[in-house]
Amino acid sequence: MEKTPILLVEDEPKIASSIQQWLSEHEFGVEVAPDGAVGRHLALSNDYALVLLDLNLPFVDGVEVCKAIRDNKPDLPIIMVTALGSMDEKLNGFALGANDYLVKPFDFREL
Repeated sequence: MEKTPILLVEDEPKIASSIQQWLSEHEFGVEVAPDGAVGRHLALSNDYALVLLDLNLPFVDGVEVCKAIRDNKPDLPIIMVTALGSMDEKLNGFALGANDYLVKPFDFREL
């Protein structure tokens, strides 16, 4: 059975590794992008079922990555996974086009 492809755009190696491991154990194929530039390139160049997107990223921030995905692949689901947890930040994430918004740290079952 083929695993559902997910792109994880996360610059913190420990967080990326733990999310990738948990998703892999639950039948998802996870590709990790360590920064926003790589994440934007992969999201626009490949077919994913979902993008998990941090906002505070090196080179290109998550806001710009989200905008690029929405401009080019408007139906690709995006879940923002970030430490930015104020109500204004969450509402801004949804206004940018996120389908959901998780604040770190989170319980993997919520994801």
